[in-house]
Amino acid sequence: RNWRGMVESGGRRIKRSLLIDQLSIGFCSLDTLHRLERIDLISEWVAGKIARLETYAAEHSSHYDLPLDGPQVPNIEVFRAYTTAYLQARPDIHTDGLPFLVRVLDPTPQGLPVELYIFTKTTDWVAYEAIQAEIFEHLLAAANVFDLRVFQQPSGLDLQGLQGSLRGTA
Repeated sequence: RNWRGMVESGGRRIKRSLLIDQLSIGFCSLDTLHRLERIDLISEWVAGKIARLETYAAEHSSHYDLPLDGPQVPNIEVFRAYTTAYLQARPDIHTDGLPFLVRVLDPTPQGLPVELYIFTKTTDWVAYEAIQAEIFEHLLAAANVFDLRVFQQPSGLDLQGLQGSLRGTA
């Protein structure tokens, strides 16, 4: 039954999350936003956020002090906007007619899930897997540009570095 529905719809669902280290989430400074404005896919979106921040700061200059005054922009919001634009620019992803979501789920001890709920324009398993891999490889590499860290359990190298730094302090 499920296979038939997939073939008839012409799309195969990707429902997967990227776990973001919650300690790397923060508000973007104007300098950071100007840097991110250079990304073609979101340049207009970021320019709108910058204009909104600058207008608010000018209107409230007597009592405007960061980070919680006014319309601040978290780096996770910019990453989510980028992810949406990146997926919409891909010719192998359905952007209308089938669900298209980039959303943040409930925080977990393993990080903040940024979930993609999208459909490929192919039902071929091999092509689908390649598309899904390309998307997540790209997003894993891109997260750092937005000053975000992807969460992962500590590995041997992490623990070895910790052990080395503890020896230096003892």
